[in-house]
Order: sequence, then structure tokens, then C-alpha cells
Amino acid sequence: MDKQTLLVVCVGLVCALPVRVSADKAAELAALLQDPMATISAIETDSKVGFRAGPKNDKSYRFEVQPVHAFVVEELGVSIIPRASIPFIGITSTTDLPGLANPEDRDSGIEDKGRQWGLGDIVTQVWVAPLGQEGFVKWGLGPQISWRTRSDNDVAGAGGGAGPSAVLVGDSGPWAYSILGGHLWGFDGDFSTTSLQPSLFFNFKSMPGAYLYYNNTVSYDHKTKGGNGNSWAVPLGMGIGRTLDMGEGHALDLRVGGYYFPSWGRSKGNPDYEAQLNVGWMFPR
Repeated sequence: MDKQTLLVVCVGLVCALPVRVSADKAAELAALLQDPMATISAIETDSKVGFRAGPKNDKSYRFEVQPVHAFVVEELGVSIIPRASIPFIGITSTTDLPGLANPEDRDSGIEDKGRQWGLGDIVTQVWVAPLGQEGFVKWGLGPQISWRTRSDNDVAGAGGGAGPSAVLVGDSGPWAYSILGGHLWGFDGDFSTTSLQPSLFFNFKSMPGAYLYYNNTVSYDHKTKGGNGNSWAVPLGMGIGRTLDMGEGHALDLRVGGYYFPSWGRSKGNPDYEAQLNVGWMFPR
């Protein structure tokens, strides 16, 4: 089965999933999972397969586990939202992915060892947001920290590092939108990357819990990956998703999408195309 057929099958399965609850409940659950500042407890997974990566047209793989547990501190008048990104990566010596260290700083930039799999460097973020925000957008600010958790230098990220991060969230009618931004420096001076993660959702009133979306990361590597003068990673595309009520405060969110990296929006080792599958589970509070 080729990647286009697989994508069509996944979209069909997402659309065919039944809704167990009322329209109001389905819309409420979808809104919570589309809001990175919502007071929820959840675990999300983000699976990406890159196609035609590097000069040998290889595949690249990135699977991230993203836990979040937000809570309110009424005495201080703020909500605190800790999040983490735990990456598992599969990459060859001729391929590259946004968020990884420069190829010459990885073992794969020295010798061809075939495809390497492993745990990358974990990044945590903690946003602090004032309670009672009203208006067009809500906002939060906080630090992000990279931890040297790599299982191998082939899948190295920033290693030990830190930087600022921020989030803006809003909605209007069937639309929900947010943007996560920040900069991460490596303590060893070899990593410096700015990233923006814009999200845009259009929720269908005729099919509560179903939506079209864009959700991916645009990044700029200030160290110029691969030495080819192109530091941008700019994915263009969209996807479809569905949020389901699983009862007793549990919710399941499924998304499938496809993205293209134009020539001006990728370095020479990055993939041309990317298939994305997200699975999220929200727990009762």
C-alpha cells in the first residue's frame, strides 16, 4: 500500500468513528484538546514519517510522547501548564530533521552506520498564565529546558539547554487557533533554534467533534544545518481529526495529516514530504 492510499484509509477511518455523546459535549471536548492552555491532564503522541529525505531519498521517523498536566493556583491568580516532548527518532547518516543537532556534531555525520534509532533529548516547557483572561487571545509565558537524555549522538538534539517560550490562544465561531513559540540555546554553544508551532482548527457543526486543521512546527536553525545555507523548516499542508467521548471524563483525539516542505523551506537533509498521525488521550480531573 503506497503512502497516498494509506492516508486516504486513515482519513476514512477517522471520519467513520461514531460519536457517543451529545453535540455540545463533543464540541466541548474538542475545544479543550485544541487549547494548549486548557486546564486538563492528557498524553498526546505525534508520529511523523518523512519521505524523500536527503540525497538518497530515505525515510525519516519521529515519534513524540507529549504529556501535559495543567493546574490552577488561585492564591497567586495564575494557571501553570507544564508540558514535555519526549522524542524517539529513526534517522540515517544522510538525513536530517528539524530540532536535531548539526550533522557534523552527530555520529552519523562521521560515518554511515545505517538507520539509527533511539531516544532524543527531552524538552520541557512550563507556562504561567493569569487567570480570568478575556478578549481576543489568552497568553502564557515561561521557560523551556532541554535535557541531555539522548541514547546515541545520532539522534542528538540541543543536549543541555534552555530558553524562553510563550503561547497565544484564541477562538472565533467554528475556528480555534494558537501559536507556540520560543528559542532554545544549547549550553555548549552548538545549538540555537527558533521555533513556532501555529495551529488552526475549523470545527464542523454538522459533525460534532470533527475538524480540519493545520498543526506543525516552523523552525529556523541559527547554526545553519548541513552547511547548505538553508536554515528554514516550513511544512505546508493540512489534516482532519475527530474527538470522541470515552465516558467518565476520558476523551480520545485522532488526527491524520500530510505536509510538504518547499525547496526554500528545508535543508538538504530534511524530507520533502511528511505524513503525520496524532493520538491524544485526556484524563478526568
